[in-house]
Amino acid sequence: MKFKIPPKKGLDTELLENSDRGFRFEVYLNVATGKSIYQYEKDNAIEALEQEFKKYHDDHPTLVQVYFYLTEYKEKSLDQIAFENMDRFIQKLSSLHLKAVLRFAYVWDDGNPMSQEPKEEQIYEHLDQLRPYLKKWSGQIHVLQAGIIGAWGEWSFKSRERSDEGQILNKIIEATPKDMKLQVRYWDIKQKLLSQEDSGFQRIGYHDDFLIGNLHGWNTAGELWESAANHDLRQDSRYQLVDGEMIWWWANPIYLNNRTIDPEKMAKRLANGHFTSLSLTHNYKDMLDGNFSKFVWENELKRNNKNPDEYLSLQKSEYSSFSSINAWKNQTIEMEKLLSLGLPYDPAWFLNREDQVIQRNWYEYFRDFLGYRINCESIELKEKNKHIEILIHLINRGFAAPVGLEKITIQVFLKDKKIISADFFELNKLQSMKPLTIDVALFNQKFSPDDLSISLKLQAKDGSGNRLANDIAFKDQLNWLFN
Repeated sequence: MKFKIPPKKGLDTELLENSDRGFRFEVYLNVATGKSIYQYEKDNAIEALEQEFKKYHDDHPTLVQVYFYLTEYKEKSLDQIAFENMDRFIQKLSSLHLKAVLRFAYVWDDGNPMSQEPKEEQIYEHLDQLRPYLKKWSGQIHVLQAGIIGAWGEWSFKSRERSDEGQILNKIIEATPKDMKLQVRYWDIKQKLLSQEDSGFQRIGYHDDFLIGNLHGWNTAGELWESAANHDLRQDSRYQLVDGEMIWWWANPIYLNNRTIDPEKMAKRLANGHFTSLSLTHNYKDMLDGNFSKFVWENELKRNNKNPDEYLSLQKSEYSSFSSINAWKNQTIEMEKLLSLGLPYDPAWFLNREDQVIQRNWYEYFRDFLGYRINCESIELKEKNKHIEILIHLINRGFAAPVGLEKITIQVFLKDKKIISADFFELNKLQSMKPLTIDVALFNQKFSPDDLSISLKLQAKDGSGNRLANDIAFKDQLNWLFN
C-alpha cells in the first residue's frame, strides 16, 4: 500500500521557522565593554541586537552572524567580565530563537590592523579559555567561523602571511566540541593546512564574503569556474555548512555592470555552492546607514576606473535603487525558469491551496530554498519475509543537505503505543533534488493502516524539531506523516 503525503502549498511562513538555514543578519559585541561596534558603538550590544532583529523581523531570520571582538584583551587573559558579557548575549539569542554564526576576532579597524593584532601566544591562551564556553553554548551555535586572523577575522592575505595559520587553525579545532561545525574563508585554508585524517577536516565548511553573482578572485576558491579548486569546492560543499554575504550596496557599480546583482547568477552560485545561509545585512537595507561616506565612495570609484559623476549626484532617497534584495522582490519567476536554469524547485511552491498558480519572486526563492527544504512524498507499507516494511520517501528541494541538524528520528505507533523509534544520522545523503528512502521494519506485528501512526522529527542539536514541506500536523516538535 502506498500513501501520498500532501505537500505544503500557499504563501505560508511556517517553514521559515526551521533552524540552521536561511537568511541571517549580523551584530557585534565588544566583550570587554558589552557595547557594540561601528554604527552602534555607543549602544549596549544587546540593545543593538534587538534593533537589528526588529529591522529584519519580516524576513524571518533564524540565524545571526555574531562577531565577538576580543580586542581589548589582546595583551591579557579573558576575565569574568568578558564571559559574563558573552553569556548574556547568547542568552538573548536564545530568547529571540536565534542561533549564532559565531566568529571571534580582534581587528575591527581595518585601516590600522597592526595596532589591534595580538601575539599568537595570547591567541592560544584565549582559545584554551573559550573551550568550556563553546561546549556550554554548543546548542545555540549554528557554526563557528575560524575568525581570529586579520580584519574582522576574515583571514585577509597579508594577515595570513604574518600568522602561523596552521597552528591557529588546529587550536581552533581543538577548542571546539567534536560535533560542532566550522567554516573557513578560503578553500586553501582547509586544503593546505589540514589533511583528510585531521580531526576537524570533515566538519569544516566555508563562508564566502564576496558574493556578486559572477565569480571573483576574492571568492572562496577564486575566479575561475573551471579550476580544480572550484570543482573540488562544489563537491565538498555538498557535505558542509556554507554561509555567504554579498558586497555592500555602494560597491555594486564598482564590481557589476548593473546597479544590482543578477538574481539568476546569484541563484546558480547559491545552488552550485550548496549555501545554507545568506546575509541580509549586505545589499539590502545598508544604503540607509547614515554613516556612509560619499568621500569613500568617490575614492573607490576612481580607484577602480569608474566615473563617480554618475553616482555622487544621487540623493540618499535614490540609494535604494542599488539594493539587490529589494530589486529581487520585484523580479518574478516561474517554475519553467528554474527548470531551464537547472535550479532546485518545488511545484507546490507555485500553487495556493486551491491549486491556482501564484506569483513568486527571486527574494522569496532565496528565502525559502537556502539550506534544506525537505518533503515527504509518500509512505509505502510492504510485506516482506514475514515482516512489514515501512518505506518513507523523502526529497530535499533546498540548496543544501541538512547537515546542520543532528538526526532524523522516525517513530511508529500502533494504537497509540510506540513500537519503534529509529534514528537516521546520514543527513548528507539528503542532497538537493535527490530522492531518498528511509526504511523501518516491523516484526511480529499485525495491524491495519487505520491503527498506525508515523511521526518524523528533523532534530536540531538543541533538541528542537523542524517542519517538513508538507501539509500535515506539526505537534510536539514532530511531523505527523500518518495519523
